[in-house]
Formats: sequence, C-alpha cells, structure tokens
Amino acid sequence: MSDSSSLIPQDFLDDLQQRMPIDQLVSRKYGVSFKTVGKNKVAKCPSPVHEDKTPSFNVTQDGSTCRCWGCELKGNVFQVVMDLEKVPFPKAVEIVANEAGVEMPQRRQGKASQHKDTLAEIMSRASMHFQQNRNSQANPTIQEMIKARGLQPSTLSTFGIGVAKDEWRDLADRFGGYARARLMSDAGLVVYSPKTDTEKAKLYDFFRNGLVFPVRDERGQTVTFARRAPDGMKPKYLNGPDTALFHKSHTLYGLYETLQVNRSPDRIAIVEGYMDVIAMHQAELPYSVAPMGTAITDTQLAKVLRHTDEVVFCFDGDKAGITAAKRALEVALPFINDQRRFRFCLLDNDQDPDTLIRSQGTEAFANRLETSMPLSQFVFRTLMDGVKTNDREGLVSVAAEFSELVNQVPPCLFKDDLIARFQQLTGINLIPSPNIEVTVSESLGTEKLAQLSDQVRTHFANAAGIERSSVAVNISSVRFTPDLQDRFSNAKSLAGHSLPAGASNEEKLQAMKQFMEHVLANTSLSAKHSSGLPMVQLLKDALVASDPGSVEDRLAKLARNQLQDYMRQPQTAEQLHQMASEVNRIGSLARHIVKNAPISGQAVSHTMTRFEHNLGQNLKGLANLLSFAPTSISSQQFQSGLQKVMEARLEMKKEIEGLYQPMNSASISPR
Repeated sequence: MSDSSSLIPQDFLDDLQQRMPIDQLVSRKYGVSFKTVGKNKVAKCPSPVHEDKTPSFNVTQDGSTCRCWGCELKGNVFQVVMDLEKVPFPKAVEIVANEAGVEMPQRRQGKASQHKDTLAEIMSRASMHFQQNRNSQANPTIQEMIKARGLQPSTLSTFGIGVAKDEWRDLADRFGGYARARLMSDAGLVVYSPKTDTEKAKLYDFFRNGLVFPVRDERGQTVTFARRAPDGMKPKYLNGPDTALFHKSHTLYGLYETLQVNRSPDRIAIVEGYMDVIAMHQAELPYSVAPMGTAITDTQLAKVLRHTDEVVFCFDGDKAGITAAKRALEVALPFINDQRRFRFCLLDNDQDPDTLIRSQGTEAFANRLETSMPLSQFVFRTLMDGVKTNDREGLVSVAAEFSELVNQVPPCLFKDDLIARFQQLTGINLIPSPNIEVTVSESLGTEKLAQLSDQVRTHFANAAGIERSSVAVNISSVRFTPDLQDRFSNAKSLAGHSLPAGASNEEKLQAMKQFMEHVLANTSLSAKHSSGLPMVQLLKDALVASDPGSVEDRLAKLARNQLQDYMRQPQTAEQLHQMASEVNRIGSLARHIVKNAPISGQAVSHTMTRFEHNLGQNLKGLANLLSFAPTSISSQQFQSGLQKVMEARLEMKKEIEGLYQPMNSASISPR
C-alpha cells in the first residue's frame, strides 16, 4: 500500500472496505453480474484488457479480496480500482468513497481535523443540554406537545429528543457566550454577527422554543439538530445549516437508530418527516429514515442500499407528496438490479405515517406498507395518468418519457421486463441502440469497453490534439428509443372461437355476432404509421380538400407522404392479406351457422355473403397490388384502395348493427 495511505485514517479505510465490498462496487460501477459458486462469488473479469469468455473473476464471500485467474487483477477493493482506473491510492479511495456515498475524511495532521473534533464535542454537549431541559420540565408548551404526541420515555431516550427553551440565549450563554461564539456558529448552534464600526455584535440561539431532534451519523455522532415549533408558529420545522460535520444532502434522520435494531433490515421505509420516523419506531416498525427536509438524493439512497435490498418510499398523497415520489423514482432508477425492490406507498391526503398510526393503529399502517405498489406499477401509473390507450399523441409523449426513464436503469432482467410490459401496454416498441458517451478527464476511466473503444479513443485524441490517455470512452449497454411501427391493436386470433360440438342455436347465434364484431374491430385500420398516427386518420387527413398552402393542405400532403411510406413497407401487404383471410373465415363460419341454425328470413345470410365479398375482395385486391407491384402502385391508388376498404367496412358495419336487434329476438326453429 502506498505511503500516501498514511494520510488517510486506517479506521476510515477499514470501515469503507466493509461498506463497499468488491462485488458490489464492480457490479455497480462496471456492470458485471455475479453468481455464487461454493463460498465465493464469480463473474467475468471487469478488466478491459481481459476478454473473459468464461467467469474467472473470484471474490471472497465477505467481498474483501478478489483474484482473477485469467489475468493479474487481484487484491482488496482499493487495489482493484487502482488497477482498473490507473489511478494512485488516494484517488482510488476517493472513488470507492464516492460509490459508497461516504465523505472523505480530513487529514489527521491538520487544524481542520482538530476543529471537527471540537465541533463534535460541542454537538454532543448540546444534545445533553437539550435533554436536560426536557427532563427538568423546561418550556411547558413543548412538554404538553410531548404528551399530546404520545411520545414514550423509551422513544425519547432512543432518539435523544430534547427541548429548547423559549429564550434567545439559553444555549449560547451556557456554552461561554461571545468567548466561544465563533465555534458555536461553526457548529450551527447559534447565529453570530461580530461587532463592526456601525453594528453591535449579535449572538442568539439558532434552535429556540421547540422540540429538538438530534440528527446522528451512522456512527452515532450528533452532527446537527432539527426543531419542531409549537403549533401555529412558523416555520414549523427548522433544520440546521450545513457545517463541517453536516451536509443535508448526505444525511438521513433515523438511519443510526434503525441500524441499532438491525444492521441488515429486510426493508427500509423512506418517509418525509422526523415525527414519521419516530412514530414508526415507537409502533415497533423500526426501519424508517427521512431526508433532511429535501428530496431524497442519490447519496442518501446509496447509504440505505448498503443495508437492505428493499426500499419503500412512503409519502403523503397530496401534490407535494406526488412530486416527492416522482423525484424518488428518478433517483432510484440507476440503483435498480434484479436483487433490489423499490415500492411506493402514497397515503391519503392530509395523512402521514405519524397521523395514520395514531388514528388507525399500527396494523393499518403496516398493511399499507405491505400492499404498496411496485416501482413498475408506479411508473405506468405516473406516465399513463389521464392518457387513454387510443390517444396517439398522448402515447407518443408517454413513450418519450418512458424511454428517458428506462435508459437510467442498468442492464438487468427487471429492465427487460419493464420494457416488455410497456410495449404490451401501449403497443409501442422500444428500439435498442448503442449508447456511446465520450468524456475527457485527467485520468483514464475504464468502464467496461467494447472492442472499438481504443479506436474511438484514438480518433477523439487526434481530433482534439491531446494525449490519448486523457480520453475516456464509456460504451454502456443499449439506449432505448420509441419504435412507433405498424401494429394492429385488435389483431387477436379466432382460433378459440370455434363452436363446440352440440352447441345450441342460441350459442351459434351469439357466436356469429361475436365473429362479426371481431372482423369489424380487426378491419378498423388501426395499424399505425411510424409517426404514431393510425391509417384511418392518415386517410382522413389525406382526403381533406383545402386551399393550396393552407395548414390543412400541408397536413394533407404530409398524410399522403406518410401513407406512401406505409404502403412501401413489406409487412403492409401481409397485414392486409391477414385481414382478408379473417373476413373469408368469418364468411365460412357464418354460412355454417345459418345452415345449421336457420333464422327467420335470409337477411343474415345475405348480409354475410356481401360482407365477405365486398370487404374481403377490397382488402385482398389492395393486398395483391402491394404484393405484386409495390414500386409501381401510386400513393393515389393506395389511398383509393384504402378508401374502398373503409367504405365497405362502414357499409357492412351499418348492416350488421341493423341485424343485432332482429337477431336478438329472432325465432330460431330447427329444420
């Protein structure tokens, strides 16, 4: 290990190795999937210089050391990063710390470190002071709040909850007044303005008149406080400022207390407020945390995922809660893999875990958590809210949004399933394509590269006139974009519609109605152009008569061009032939039914014969034109053919609908 390691405390290095096992870092950063073989975890080597066709990269069960039997990659997590990233030891530690969501420590041999130690001592003393205020029954208003909230002595002790007096300088005077004002200000405990030529010095407590919650890091060190004001006083909650000890985007309230109960809980719920965390713990649901008055960050989520594979985001059901849930979704997507589960629990308006537990009990809230919706369901509910499946413009917009979301998910089976479900739901395919990102940096990044990475690196280096080693190439798995290709929304088989042996006349009659309805649905020309517009809509747009140069005229020309695109696609003729075959089959089935279940009058038989001939022949004729002369057929001929199909369909639709009432009341008599 490099001599530079002496600048980084050994206890920090030991803790960091425990927090970030090799297999977790390699899987997350380099996209490698591990399998358990015996006591070890095995994967293909992440080194870009080792084309590992069979898994030869072995990691011990605890993730502390590794070795690749096909190359020289081995050692602990820092040595792996040093080899893969070609960086010195301190930089490797920084990379691992960043992946783990841990802040790098200050150098031990500096005043900054001593200053932080002093601040930590002051924060511990401040926490004891607030708790002494609580125990001495200071501030009766806040004491009543404790009773009204039903906070038990054990809960107050576990969370170190205290009371701030309704005084301007209770804490400031207790800790030395102006003599230590700068130090207390650095800790975020007081507001301090030194004396100037025009202004007197100012010093007063930051946390006054309220219930005080100590916020601890994962080691149990108090790093800041939060204050809950009496009812009617604003702001309701006051969070401490960022300091050398505390960064609100990195810290989670309740994480330390959760880990004291279980270092690896089955799940962790991320809630919105301090009282929500406390209420859940008091209700014997000790697995909740809360961000510090802000939306959840990736650093905070990374901390949670070091201890559990299941996260439940639990938010109020109001507009702010929905917004927070959507933000949480975006943060969670890059962390998805096949082992992790993310779920969303949206409570009713004006409810939060604290109020729900107090009003309906622990069991009711626990049931809400158990039945919370999976991430995939939340994605579709969020995107499809208010969008109908026949709303072409809405679906195109949804496809674009979904693509942006799914492109943030690392390669995994869950991602494949999410895409498949989206395509099934909307009928819009997503086209995978290589996603290449090239960045210039001081050091060479070595994300798992494809074979062309060296050529890409050389090209960019030569073009920019820089050293080749300064160019990092990251070729990720694939990027998905919407494929708005042709499809039939109702193209389902009639194979299951065959009449059973011994069917009654009524069943035969009902079957014929279903067959006719089926053909009407499947000949609705719901196939879509790549623009997302159904053929029937393009046909209507193309036939609009309008003044030259008008908006309507431009739309008509565009529609005609899109129809021409559609007719030249090889699958178009096949789809039309399939529709014609469906019509012919329906005609045969209908004649069989009429023959074996005679209906008063021959209206049905006559209609079905015309149905088969008129619509079927038009479909088949258009299909044959495309099949045998795809290049010679003009767009006008295609439009004319489509128009005949639509007219025949509309005519048959009217006649069939006219038959429904007589069919429902027809007297069916056996021969």
